[in-house]
Amino acid sequence: MFDGMDIAAQITATARQTTSRDGARLVTLRRRYPVPLEALWAACTRSDRLSGWMGEVRGALRTSGRYELVGSGTSGSVRECVERELVRVTWEVGGGSSLVTLRFSGEGASSSLTLDHEVDEDDHWRDYGPAAAGVGWEGSLLALDLHLREDPAASPEAMLEFGASDAGRDFVRRSAAAWAAASIAAGDDAEWSRQAAVHTAAFYTGH
Repeated sequence: MFDGMDIAAQITATARQTTSRDGARLVTLRRRYPVPLEALWAACTRSDRLSGWMGEVRGALRTSGRYELVGSGTSGSVRECVERELVRVTWEVGGGSSLVTLRFSGEGASSSLTLDHEVDEDDHWRDYGPAAAGVGWEGSLLALDLHLREDPAASPEAMLEFGASDAGRDFVRRSAAAWAAASIAAGDDAEWSRQAAVHTAAFYTGH
């Protein structure tokens, strides 16, 4: 199913940045999609569409609502929702909480999604760096791209298969290396950035 995927092209399709904000770190991903804004918004906010690439989501997508990503141990509250513009939610998993913001824009037949994940600069960050959040979200943005192209490989089950494949491990390693480069560009220590990316890739691939 994934043998023909151009992994290098998938990596270059995402723009990456990491910045500091009030004692926290912001991990930012941007990707453009070949669909109108309305289609991108629907794919990211309707439960029947989310189940096709991210997994089953229960709850209400409205300000002050709660959601749950079924089977993942992840849930949170909706801080803000502006139709076709912005969704901001807490990302609560393993007893911790961080903030995720999705920003939407589009013109004509194409649209773009900017994802910001604000995380604490804690021991987890010091071990894994921005790749810890970035690699996982890149997999999600890849699945979203496949879903918008009506590719069956977008399903959560197929993406799990992808993660265990040689192509999936290549994707993870390339993504982690790209996050190391983004970290260095942000002024982080080069050796730390590379080692954190290696740790992240090993976590995802098992070696």
